[in-house]
Amino acid sequence: MNQFNNNRYQNKRHRAYWWNYGWNGSYYITICAHKRQKFFGQIIRKPDERDNLIQVMELSETGKKIQERWMDIPEHFPFVSLGEFVVMPDHLHGILSFNKGEEFNKPLYRERQTEIFYGYNNWKSGILGNVVNQFKRICTIQSRVYEPEFKWQRGYYDRIIRNQLEFNIFTDYIAQNPSRYKMEEKEIGSI
Repeated sequence: MNQFNNNRYQNKRHRAYWWNYGWNGSYYITICAHKRQKFFGQIIRKPDERDNLIQVMELSETGKKIQERWMDIPEHFPFVSLGEFVVMPDHLHGILSFNKGEEFNKPLYRERQTEIFYGYNNWKSGILGNVVNQFKRICTIQSRVYEPEFKWQRGYYDRIIRNQLEFNIFTDYIAQNPSRYKMEEKEIGSI
């Protein structure tokens, strides 16, 4: 019996082959903690203004750092604006919108010896993968002060938001995420 899965280390493309992730657009992002460990806090039940119990996210120190670093993304990548965002116990959801201006989406021609190369005039650091990886890197460094074992799950999930309806659907989904979170009986807490 073969103990090794031959497909285990294959690098399968999970990104849209027809899209340049440096182009202007909005992206729905999900990033998970390694093995879905609950590093970021817990969902608690607390009364709202009408004394109805609602579920809200109570951030740990690591969760607070994650939230702070997310809010810092536009400082490091000025072409990125933030949409709705939420930190959950073991993952986060957010919307990133790229607006680089037209000069970054136009084709660039350059001559190299006798050949003409066609490329896109975008910053290497200005693609979605680099923005997410830089976010994950700085979060890891700062979070290990509070959680020495902290690490992210490899990669991330993204979806290109194609229109305003999808943008609204993802915004609502993210905003409602804590209230829909299913808690196990042992982890239910309340204030």
